[in-house]
Amino acid sequence: MATLFGLMDPSGQLSLYKRDRSEFVAVEQVSGSGPRGRDAVIFVPPSDVNLQRVPLNARNERDARRAAPFAVEDDLAQSPEDVHVALGSEDGEGGRLICSVRQDVMDSWILALREKGAADASLCVPQTLLADNQYVQGSQGAFGRLEDRYFAIDSNAPGEWLAGLLQTSDSVARFEFGDDADAYLGHVVDLYQSGAGIDLRQGSHAVRTPLDLSRVKRWRLAGALAAVLGIMWIGIQIWSVQNLNALSADLERRSVDVVQAGWPDLNGNVDLALQDIRVSGNRGGAPFPSAVIATAALYDAIGQIEASELRNLRYDRERGQVLAIVAYSDFADSNRLAGLFEGTGLRARVGDARQSGRQVVAELVLEVGS
Repeated sequence: MATLFGLMDPSGQLSLYKRDRSEFVAVEQVSGSGPRGRDAVIFVPPSDVNLQRVPLNARNERDARRAAPFAVEDDLAQSPEDVHVALGSEDGEGGRLICSVRQDVMDSWILALREKGAADASLCVPQTLLADNQYVQGSQGAFGRLEDRYFAIDSNAPGEWLAGLLQTSDSVARFEFGDDADAYLGHVVDLYQSGAGIDLRQGSHAVRTPLDLSRVKRWRLAGALAAVLGIMWIGIQIWSVQNLNALSADLERRSVDVVQAGWPDLNGNVDLALQDIRVSGNRGGAPFPSAVIATAALYDAIGQIEASELRNLRYDRERGQVLAIVAYSDFADSNRLAGLFEGTGLRARVGDARQSGRQVVAELVLEVGS
């Protein structure tokens, strides 16, 4: 509800009043009427606004506002581009009340509002507050509505004009306040609070609706939880990607180690090793098992002989052989080691065994069993 009211005179001078019960107290600046005077209502000079009801055939409100200046062009003293318009609601016959005011006058009113700290105040047209066959005279001049025709006369107009207008209607409700500004303001405020009136703050001069943060505060906890969950989800995704990258790097490293052990001459090139495996599988005869399988079998056999160890290992791709240097505690372990490969599809040949300190060192050749 409006708590601050004002009267704009034809010279653009704005007077503000705060209602205190049945009286109005003059104030210099807006205070306690919402941000930028959003709850203030200013009544503009009636004689500066032209009103006419015309039919407007438009698809939407924006098109209607564009067409309105041209619909009342014959009644304007300026070109339609130099006029600001505000529209009333549509009546039952498709007609709309168009309020038009010179653009420079409208700009001067907006400037006056800003100087008083009420840049977002409403600018109400007093004539639009009246019911049919009503006439008001006060500090802003005289204005009325006779059989749905609106008129406004400033205080300097000859009295004969007004008398002639009022004689055109048989019964006119007259409200005359002379120079009593408080009584006049009280009357138009009462009319305004009845729910009537057209605000000129439309189109390019419309007041922007502020963002209502009261409802946002209710959802702060939910929003905070959603933000936390979102951050956690992003963190999990980042961790998953990093973990997959680490696993991929580890797998690539292990593959290179296998290739370097089984195909020393390939310098760890995994693609060439895979190609060699495929070519070997297509050759006739009994293929040699993969270097990994042969090496695993060798490690398993050495583990079954006490105090034995593998000192060197390489793979001869051309001959299909695994060549190893092994050490054990006794010469008899040579036959034991070779016998452990029976039934594995591999044959072990041990040769060039020699005593080295307390151990026997020998060369072992693994190849396809016969």
